[in-house]
This record gives sequence, structure tokens and C-alpha cells, in this order.
Amino acid sequence: FLAPCFVITKTSFCHPAMEVPLPLFRCPGRRKARCSDIQNELFNLVTDDILGITGFELKREIQVKSYTLGCFKTIVILLAISGWLFVYGCWYNKSYLDVSPITGAVRLQVQHPTKDHCPPTHTGCEPDFRSLDDLPYCQSEGKDPSEVCRYADQFDLTLGMKGFGTGELMMPTRCSTYTQTKHSCKDKKECSSYTTVGEVEVRRMADIENFTVLVDHAFHADDLGMHGNAGEMQGFIRICPGRDGCLLALDNFPSFDEQILTQMQKKHERDDRGIFLHNGMNITERAKKTVRDLRHFWGVEKTIDQRNGFSLPNGDVLRVGYILKLLGINIDNKSQANFQGQTMRDEGFFVYVTVMYTNYKKMSMPNGLPAIYELEFTVADFQTYKTNSVSQLSSHERIVNDWHGMFLRSYQRGQLGRTSWRQILLMLIETSFLLGFCRWMTRFVALNWYIGEGGDILEDLAKEEYEFEAEATEKEATQKDKVIRRTKAAPEILLKEAAQEEAAQEEAAQEEA
Repeated sequence: FLAPCFVITKTSFCHPAMEVPLPLFRCPGRRKARCSDIQNELFNLVTDDILGITGFELKREIQVKSYTLGCFKTIVILLAISGWLFVYGCWYNKSYLDVSPITGAVRLQVQHPTKDHCPPTHTGCEPDFRSLDDLPYCQSEGKDPSEVCRYADQFDLTLGMKGFGTGELMMPTRCSTYTQTKHSCKDKKECSSYTTVGEVEVRRMADIENFTVLVDHAFHADDLGMHGNAGEMQGFIRICPGRDGCLLALDNFPSFDEQILTQMQKKHERDDRGIFLHNGMNITERAKKTVRDLRHFWGVEKTIDQRNGFSLPNGDVLRVGYILKLLGINIDNKSQANFQGQTMRDEGFFVYVTVMYTNYKKMSMPNGLPAIYELEFTVADFQTYKTNSVSQLSSHERIVNDWHGMFLRSYQRGQLGRTSWRQILLMLIETSFLLGFCRWMTRFVALNWYIGEGGDILEDLAKEEYEFEAEATEKEATQKDKVIRRTKAAPEILLKEAAQEEAAQEEAAQEEA
């Protein structure tokens, strides 16, 4: 199609591109006719060219020599192929991918501060709380810090976490304890009413900012046959919503670094089903290269300080104080207090934990990198958040704990894609339709290029009428009466072709006679 010419044809399908079902017609006013005939031209345009009431069309090709229109056609087709197929389909929209949503589950778990982040249940693991004297919210005039705050480990806080699923977590920041006794019911058969007695004990949970939250998660995309978990993927933290350059990478905890890298690379090479050029690198070196490529592709240069967050084989660990920093809130700030003037530490608040998965990025070149996930935290506009627990001391006495704190609820979302031959075929079919439209547009421009006699000749050649029900002799007479008009483009060529056509018709008539 790079030749300096083009072909006018009227057909539904034509090589090399699929034709669009649009009629090829001459615009009213372009023919050599008087203004009074424009109404008839409009009528014929609707009935003949658009609706096709007067007949139907058969394929006829006319090669028109024109460097101007030939170059116009070439440029339009090249723009269509590069713009639609490569820029939009491959670079922007990723039309070659078969995309599927994910489903999965998230597990949240809390842990109190320990030395060297050791598991609290391991022998010799010691807690690592800050002193009450160093905590501003534990200071109150006329009171000892122990009267305002108390230490509580993750097991002490389980009373405030009852009733929540594995994807939810209540992190108590304040606890009010009520002692209640049952009413004396001597004159009644049944009585279950309790009354609070004594003073209410209010304590804040000490050093809650240094508690950590474990976010473990897994996903699967059944339509694509893809699955994975947190320990097999590179994770990022989104520090500002909806913008590029707002991701920080999670590094592996040093003692588990090689184990996590090996696990991730094995899954990547197994899922990709491709041939990996090892270049003499062992699996750990290949995994480190994959991580570098991932971070470069997603534009991530910085990592999280391991005092605030890191990855384990069974999930990511994040410090509560760092989560609050990401949210941009100070739970002791009076300016962020609720309608009762109570701070978030005293009244509680609600936080969404979103895990988003993807393995492709729009407006990027195709790649074979593994899937990644992002953790994003957002705070909901709740005025308070609390829960209750009850401990029965005897048949007539009980302890009621009113827990306020940070409630976390997890969600999963995202889409994964995999290269599909079916999607590639659909891209090519769409491109074929677009090329057909480009060819139609070139012919349309050519047919309406000249006003008057020059354009009439090309129209007569492109739209020769054949009376299907007429006698053969009448057809021959009609053909002989056709007049080839001069055009500005190439009059000598058109006249020569017309003379050759007349001579051929006369010779055919003589042979018949």
C-alpha cells in the first residue's frame, strides 16, 4: 500500500483490509450541475447511495494515479496502525492481555513491642515497651502515670478483639472498666438487671504506637490460573493516593531475605513458563535482579526504614505509629477531636487496609515481570469506635470493659493480566476495520476532490450503472454513448482509455454479428 496510487472499489470485503460498510458517494454540489439540481442530488444520495433502493453494488476497482492522494492514503494508514495498534493497544490500554479480577483473603494480627522483633511466644523473648514517663499522653496533673496508663501485651488486648474476623483487628487505645452487681430481686422470680458500683477505672494503653500489625494475604485469579501470597511477591506501601511516585518498597527482614527471594523467584519462573537466561547467576542473584527490575519499572527508588516496616515469609509487619503517620493524623490532637471534644486516642477511629494487586501498568511497554501488591491505608470519618467485653466474677457480679481504639478492616482489589492469542486476534481484527475506514476515507476524498467535470469523470468510472433487466443491445448502446470528459489530473490517459474501450466494444459487436 506504499505505492503512489490508490484503488477505488465498492465492496464489503477487500484485501488488504476489511472494508467498512459505508457507501461511497459524491457530496451534493460537487457535480457540474445547476443549483436547482441539488435537491435531486440529495434525494438520489439517500435512495441510491445510502439506502440502496435502486439496486446493489458489485466489486469494481479503478487504479487512480496520484502521488498526492497516494501519500495521503499511506500517511493515514501508518498513523492508524501506529496509533491504534501500538500506541493505544500495546502501550496504553494493554489490549493484548486477558484481564481477570482477583479474589482472596487477608489476615491481620497484632504484636506488642519486643526486642529485635522476636515472636512473643518464643523462649527468652522480652517485651520492649517505653517508660510511662516518656509518654506524653500518660502524664496528668496530680496523677501518677500508672494511674493514667497501663501496660498491656497482645494477649491482654484479646478481650477487646473478640467478635472480629481474621481480616479485622481492634487495637485498643483506651479501656474503661466498670464493676457491676445484680439487683436484689426478692419479690421477683427473675431479675437480670445490673447496676454499676464504685468508681470507673479508665486507663490508656501504653506505647500503642510501637505495637506492630502483621498483614498477611493470598489471592487467586481462576480465569487466568494465577495465584500467590504475600511471601511470593514484591510489596509496596502507597504513601499518597492515586498519584505516581507515591510508592515505597518493603525490604525483607534480614534473617529471612534469602528465603523470601528464592521463594519469589521460583514462583516467577514457574508461572512464566518461559526460558530464562541464567547467564551463570544462581537463583538468589536472579531474584535480586527481578526485584531491581520491578522497582525500576514501577518507579520506586526508596524503601521503608526497617524500624517501621519489613516483609516476612508470612506477611508484612508495620509499626502502628508509622501507619498513623501515613494517615496524617495525631490521635492526641484536639483539633482532630470528635463532636464531644474527645481525641481519637480516647474515642477510637476506623482505618481501611486495602491490598491491591496488578502485574501490568498502562502507558508502559509490555513486560514479563511478576505481579506486585500495594498496601494503602485510609481513615474513615467515624466519630467514635468501640467494643465491649464482659467477665463474670460470680452469679451476681461482673466486670464490663469498654474498649476504644483503632479498628482495622481489610479489603482486596485489583486485576491481573496474561497475554492471550485471542485478544491479539481481536486487536488485529479491530485494526483491519480501522484500515478499511482509512481506505474508504481516501476514496471519499478522491471522489470529491474536483468540483464539476473533472470529478464527474471519476464518478462515472467508479459508478458505472448496469440495467439488469434491459436488453443486451440496449446495454451496448448505453455503453457506447458514455462520454469521457477531460480532467485536470491526466486528460490524455483518460481519452486513450476511452478510445481503447470503444474499439474493444466495436470489435466484440462485429464478432457477434
